[in-house]
Amino acid sequence: VLAVLDENITEDQISEVHSHPQALAQCSSFLNKELKNAGQQHATSTSAAIARVKDKKLKNAAVIAAKETAEALGLKVLRTNIKFNKKSEKITVKRALF
Repeated sequence: VLAVLDENITEDQISEVHSHPQALAQCSSFLNKELKNAGQQHATSTSAAIARVKDKKLKNAAVIAAKETAEALGLKVLRTNIKFNKKSEKITVKRALF
């Protein structure tokens, strides 16, 4: 999910997205289409990304994380179903076949 600290923030106000590099890669299609002007900030984990946004009170930042984790750590879900990347989808299908 895409989650934010401030429930009044809209997608067009997001200036940066924080998450683990793998989560950012898995959501690259969404990020490149919907948040193309937002910078991407890598974190060691999605939980670490949430902690950074909360600790620094980054109001115009969003986090990509699991819905349950984001909500449990006090973030507001802005959008769900953002994970789509043709390359990762092909890898998943390939692994399922073998």
